[in-house]
Order: sequence, then C-alpha cells, then structure tokens
Amino acid sequence: MEPANPLVTSVALFVTRSEIDFSHRSPSPICQRWFMVLYLKSEAKELALTVYPVNMKNPEQEFKKAYNSSPPVVVFDETNDKSSQVVLT
Repeated sequence: MEPANPLVTSVALFVTRSEIDFSHRSPSPICQRWFMVLYLKSEAKELALTVYPVNMKNPEQEFKKAYNSSPPVVVFDETNDKSSQVVLT
C-alpha cells in the first residue's frame, strides 16, 4: 500500500490471529502493544498502517515467503532488501 503522502512511511503489521474466534484480534500482548503504538502514530498521520491478521497454523503465502522460519517479532525493513533487514526476535 502506497501512502497518499510520499513523505509518510508505510508500515505493514502482521499480527497473530486469535485461534478461539478467528477474528482479527490477537491474544498476544506484544501484538496488541505494537498495534496500539502504530495505530496511534497512524491516527496522528505519522505513518500509513496496514494490519494483516495471520493464522500461524496455516499462514498466508505472502507471510510464508517473507518469513520462512519461525516468525520474527519485529522486522525493520526500509529498503525491501532481505539482506539489510533488522530483525528483533
């Protein structure tokens, strides 16, 4: 997703989908925390946020291609180059 303003950073947030009701809400406290921080920044027009709920038992192909092993907690990817990603696990 390209932001309307080219000066605004576009952020994709993949969160674990709830296994109880399969909603977009995540039971993970770290996912909730990152969502709230990024949501507030999005509301303040500091970034463009796109949230993708992921079923970790059967993740979507886009998620599998990006993270082929155990999923990272946070990835800072400013260049779309996997060799220059900063991964926090």
